Amino acid sequence: MEEGGPLSLRYSGRALTQLDDILDYLLPRNERAATKIFGIIQKTCERLTRFPYLGRPAGPAELHEMSVSDYPYVITYRIIGDPPSEIEVLGVFHTSLGERKF
Repeated sequence: MEEGGPLSLRYSGRALTQLDDILDYLLPRNERAATKIFGIIQKTCERLTRFPYLGRPAGPAELHEMSVSDYPYVITYRIIGDPPSEIEVLGVFHTSLGERKF
């Protein structure tokens, strides 16, 4: 069920750095896979603009996490506004990193 939207989408500086790091790691190993995974991460973030409550609560009330289907990445984000008007992606983490602090 659509909850509203689309909301605007913004990436924190930290999230942009993490996305760059993911690409820097994957590109030399497999350019095609890197492009595919990066696109899937972006589409997952964009999907949150239509369905902001798809992710699960993560810590403080405003934080949420969304797993990237079929890949070991988690997107941490917050929903801004009441009613919601924006999604801010705070981080993109590989699941092997364990605890994600902000």
